Amino acid sequence: MKMFDVTAFSPNDVYVIVNSMWQLQFPMVPPANNPSDSSASGRIASILARPFRTNPLKRTKSVSKMEKSLAEANQ
Repeated sequence: MKMFDVTAFSPNDVYVIVNSMWQLQFPMVPPANNPSDSSASGRIASILARPFRTNPLKRTKSVSKMEKSLAEANQ
């Protein structure tokens, strides 16, 4: 990205430049409808909608072993 001296511009000019750069980076128009994108976003939404308790995380042997040794140490 080019760097330039912003002191040479008025505050309004700086606002216009920054706003233009922002709009180029993040356009308001959504990208063309791609079927693979919609199915991917649908899968992500369904994963996030499910409660985590229905799909518990698997525990590793090392975590179980560590908790067991901590429980024995606390007795």
